[in-house]
Amino acid sequence: MTPADITTQPHGADGSMASEDSAPSSPASDLQTGGTERPPWLDLLRALPTKEDLRSATSELGAMIRQHIQALRADMQGLSDRVSHVEAACDSLRVAQTSLAEAADTCSEQVRGMALHIKDLDNRGRRNNIRLRGLPETKDSPLQLRENLMEIFNGLLGRYLQAPIDFVRAQRALRPKGTPDSPPMDVICCLANFALKETIL
Repeated sequence: MTPADITTQPHGADGSMASEDSAPSSPASDLQTGGTERPPWLDLLRALPTKEDLRSATSELGAMIRQHIQALRADMQGLSDRVSHVEAACDSLRVAQTSLAEAADTCSEQVRGMALHIKDLDNRGRRNNIRLRGLPETKDSPLQLRENLMEIFNGLLGRYLQAPIDFVRAQRALRPKGTPDSPPMDVICCLANFALKETIL
């Protein structure tokens, strides 16, 4: 044995050669032999979630998702009911609007017919009118005006001057007050008998 070989070999406390039993121990040998020091990776392994933890978390998440889906379904059902109610209300309003439009058209036709009827009655009332111009204005009453008209018409007909004539109305036409030199206001009289009016004319 050379001196170099002697210096490279470890010695024990008593100067003898160290045996294989004095080699440093590994972490696995510490766990097997019950060593007092615990490696840090063991706590990390124990802190990792297990299958039961993942299963419980998944079940809780699924329950929350199902609750939200049920709430969304309830909201959708409420919206569907409200849309159905609005559509029904729109249909009823459309029917009411149609009926109102038909009633308005009917009323319009009736008003048009009444206007034509009133115009016809007005024309029928005027066709018995006679207008006299140039009759001097006096402060006589309407009764005296009718007596004067009776004398004029009976004279035209060649009858007795006081013969009765049926007047519906007799009055002077209305107009703004004129000057003293302005012509007298016309006299308008309506006879009850159309044939008599034609004979006088």
